[in-house]
Amino acid sequence: SICIVDNRKLAPNPSKRLLYFTPAIFYPKMSFSIDEFAAEMKAAMAASSPSDANSRQAAAASYFRSTLEKFSIEEILTVLKNSIPPDADVGEMIIHFSDKLTILYARLPPKFMSAVHDHTIFACIASLVGEEQNTIYSLVEEGNKDTPPKVQKEFVIRSGEVAELAPDVIHSISNPSDFPSHSLHVYGGDFRSVMSERTLWTSEELKAVPFSFPGLMKESCIRMNNAGNERGLEATAKAVPALQPLIDSISGRTEQASAGMSQ
Repeated sequence: SICIVDNRKLAPNPSKRLLYFTPAIFYPKMSFSIDEFAAEMKAAMAASSPSDANSRQAAAASYFRSTLEKFSIEEILTVLKNSIPPDADVGEMIIHFSDKLTILYARLPPKFMSAVHDHTIFACIASLVGEEQNTIYSLVEEGNKDTPPKVQKEFVIRSGEVAELAPDVIHSISNPSDFPSHSLHVYGGDFRSVMSERTLWTSEELKAVPFSFPGLMKESCIRMNNAGNERGLEATAKAVPALQPLIDSISGRTEQASAGMSQ
């Protein structure tokens, strides 16, 4: 860069100018990185009150929002898409595991509806593209999961927004649009260590059963089938081809095909 300095006070001839050439300093553009995001998220939580889940959640949400301001959604999406297989199922969308943090890249097909489930650890959810609709449920009797939970409230997380869910929240998520939605879910702990503590509710009777990712996808497909959500089932099968036999079985397509062949 060139800096021109007026030298009228330093030289008799006011027409003279001194030219100072200073080297240009180029600062490298920061790029979004999953590893750096995870490390700085954990640092933010540790800098709060490590023993207080509410403080750690607030710190995580604050850092999450600052990340969305710092990097473009397009850049974040590019990194996320390159981090998982093209036909990844929901379990393979977990892109970071540690004892303090789990990060999941959620790609919801059009009209997708999930089964009711809990996490047992706090969550911060950022919508990147599209919308993620959340339905929050509450237990009729606190601590008693044998009674079907009741709908408490609903809200939508829109692109660029971050929502916070307490550790005891029971919810289901859906994509109400005709286009895929993309979101980043951060959980304040290791999913692997709490898997046996988590609960999934069946879609037909809302009966509490042990959580598993295959079970979540099965009950989600049952829920969509019961709702007559053909678009959601078709989009889910297209997004995760391995689910096609399950969807055919749930929707009765296998039986229909067999009946047609026997005629």
